Amino acid sequence: MHIRLLSTMGGMALLLMTMNACQKSAEQTHPLSQTVADAASPAAVNVTIFTGGDPVVGSPLYTDIKAGVWTTVVLWAAHIDTAGDINFNDSAIVKGGAWVSNSATNAWLASVDSLKSGSTVTRIELSIGGEASSFANIETLINEYGTGSTSPLYKAISLLHTKLGLDAIDYDDESQYDSTSSKAFAAMCAGMGMHVSICPYTNTSYWVALVKGINRAAAGTADAVYLQCYDGGAGNSPSSWNSSFKATGLKMVPGMWAIHGSECNAGSTASEVQTQMTAWAKTTSLAGGFVYNGNEMVGCPSGGTPAQYAAAIKAGL
Repeated sequence: MHIRLLSTMGGMALLLMTMNACQKSAEQTHPLSQTVADAASPAAVNVTIFTGGDPVVGSPLYTDIKAGVWTTVVLWAAHIDTAGDINFNDSAIVKGGAWVSNSATNAWLASVDSLKSGSTVTRIELSIGGEASSFANIETLINEYGTGSTSPLYKAISLLHTKLGLDAIDYDDESQYDSTSSKAFAAMCAGMGMHVSICPYTNTSYWVALVKGINRAAAGTADAVYLQCYDGGAGNSPSSWNSSFKATGLKMVPGMWAIHGSECNAGSTASEVQTQMTAWAKTTSLAGGFVYNGNEMVGCPSGGTPAQYAAAIKAGL
């Protein structure tokens, strides 16, 4: 369970569900774009890192990621407010549909843009959520404005799709669980040419139904399941989740939390990640593995470098 306290998020707006209903219904219909086939699918062995951290000048994280055998980088995490503006963790990156340009955000953008160059990285995702407000705000924004190209949500996500070269949007919804707006949001993303992944820690039946619904509307849109096996998801069994997801055709990418905390004494070392991945892989078929999060790997190097965590996942699988 990813937990964040955000001082910059506004409260939920009242839902306006009846105005221009016909127009909104039309805006929310997005057939699968031909370009979604051009967005990268997960690698056959999906070695994934969730980044964490705010945009800063001179962060070594993205250079360290390129030194490893990561195949997917999930930029964690974006937070959407009631106006459709977006923060990356505590830093504003989209306001009024426009990029928030400053030295930190522009340095971060350059780092993200370089990820697929001279590395094993083939896929970049943007994770949304990890707190209680983003998916509530997505629901409100879709009910009020729809998902057409003039809506605030569309403008913001489309901008980041282009700016960051995104292949997918990751759902880190841990409280809202509204299937109607979540399916509409996925259809919007597919229409832009992006896949959708999910990062659950609980509520298995909801996620199975959501993935089925998304892919029923546009086959292949939802294509990865990053299962949290730490914090609120501690004790999750990839084997059990694989059984639940059998009808979707997707297999688990289980994740662990890197060494973290003020004393760097919580979480798992790279060696422990390898041991656990090996144990899971003996009980069920896995699509890969992930570690959360890169920013804490840099802050607590005693657990291992990002490259060492990547090698641990790959060796364990």
